[in-house]
Amino acid sequence: MNGFMDKRAFYRDPRVARSYEDRRISSPAGRLTHELELAAVRRAFGPHEKVIELACGTGRLMRALLAEGWDVRGIDQSHEMLAAGGGDAGGRLMMGDVFRLPLPDGSADGIFCFRFSNHYAELGGFFRECSRVLRKGGGLVCDSMRWSPLLWDSPRLGGRNHCASDRRIETWLGETGFAVASVEPLFPVGPYLIGRLPLALARLLLRARDIIPARLQAVAVWHARKT
Repeated sequence: MNGFMDKRAFYRDPRVARSYEDRRISSPAGRLTHELELAAVRRAFGPHEKVIELACGTGRLMRALLAEGWDVRGIDQSHEMLAAGGGDAGGRLMMGDVFRLPLPDGSADGIFCFRFSNHYAELGGFFRECSRVLRKGGGLVCDSMRWSPLLWDSPRLGGRNHCASDRRIETWLGETGFAVASVEPLFPVGPYLIGRLPLALARLLLRARDIIPARLQAVAVWHARKT
C-alpha cells in the first residue's frame, strides 16, 4: 500500500460500512451530490445497456438505477459495504477486486465508478481492467480528484486523498485503449464536504461551477470510449 493506510481494510470495517451512507448522502446536500453523480451516468448510458458499477460500496447509485429498470450490476471488495446497502439486490452484486475483475472480456456495454479513484496513487491497472471488460465502443464514466485538503492519513476519514492531474488521467486512459469523449467539472470541492453543508450553501457552491475555471474545481467527471 506504499506506506499509506490500507483503504481496503478501512471499508471492510463494519462500523465504517454501517455509517457510510449516513455520513455522505443522508443530508439534503448529500443527496444533491448523489443526484449529480446519477445524472452523469444517465447522460452516458441507458436502461437497455449492460452496465457495471465498480467499487459500488453500498450500491447506492446502482439501487437507484435498478429502481428505474436498468440492467446494472455492482462489484465491491467489501462484504460489509455490500451488506450495509441491503445485500444481494436480486443477484446483481458480487464481491471482487476492481484491479482483477471477476468478469469475462467484452462483457459490458458500460462501466461507471465514483468516489474511488482518490483512494489510489496508481490507476493504470484499474483502467486496464475496465478496458478488458468493456466491448469495443463501450463507455466508461468515472470521477477524478484534482486537489484535496486531505493529504494525510486520517484514520477517521479513511486516509489521504490521492489527486491526479487531468493530463495524468488522460495518459492512463490513452495507454489502456480509451479515447476521452468529455471531461467536465463535477464538484468545486469534495462531495463529502458539500454533503456536510446546509442545503442553501451547497446549492450556491454548486452554481459557482459555471463561474470557477474548470481546472480549479476539485472533482472532474470523465466520459471515455474504448477504441
